[in-house]
Amino acid sequence: MRTDEKQYSDYLEAKYLPGRSLYLRWIFYPKLFRAFRGTETIVDLGCGTGEFLRHCRRRKRDAIGIDSNETLANRCRKDGFKVEIDSICELTSLKDQQFKYAVCDNVLEHLEIREITRFFERIEALLMPQGTLVCIVPGRMGFKKDPTHKTYVSRQLLNRLLEGSTLNVRAFYYHPFNLSGVDKYFYLNMQVFEIGNARKIVGQASNPSLNPSVMPSC
Repeated sequence: MRTDEKQYSDYLEAKYLPGRSLYLRWIFYPKLFRAFRGTETIVDLGCGTGEFLRHCRRRKRDAIGIDSNETLANRCRKDGFKVEIDSICELTSLKDQQFKYAVCDNVLEHLEIREITRFFERIEALLMPQGTLVCIVPGRMGFKKDPTHKTYVSRQLLNRLLEGSTLNVRAFYYHPFNLSGVDKYFYLNMQVFEIGNARKIVGQASNPSLNPSVMPSC
């Protein structure tokens, strides 16, 4: 099953546990939001059913979603969100506009290594200097439970993929239990990576910054 197929959108919504929306709203997303200071637009890379976009709306924060699944993207658009149908490994819909903040929640594990490599190449080019990308991926047991998962993303893998780039892992923690080893037994324990771009600002930025007001209308 591919994540850009309608079948996946049905599978995704069917697997969610009761109370998930409340958990995200009151516990998980407020914790993630600590990395997104200020008022700059947040790009949701692989926005899926739009849960994070809804949280941004409640926080009165501009956000733009990107998803390759046309069914999920159109559902988000019907809810009034700005969403582009695009591959997170290409991001051509952003037209080289840079952004300061982005989140990628439970998406990278669905990609092959070569796709993850390309993803970080695009992030390196588009994430502003001193910007932050928050990536959430499953732990070891969570990775094994989903047949659509392709690559187990670990700290070791990320460090290897980011070697030689201006991107680096600034912070790492497990959630909800920030203890090493819990993810081997509790499939809901996630890995959270806060990735920064140490690229220096040289003169005026060559690419414009992201402005939701000039994005294509949905």
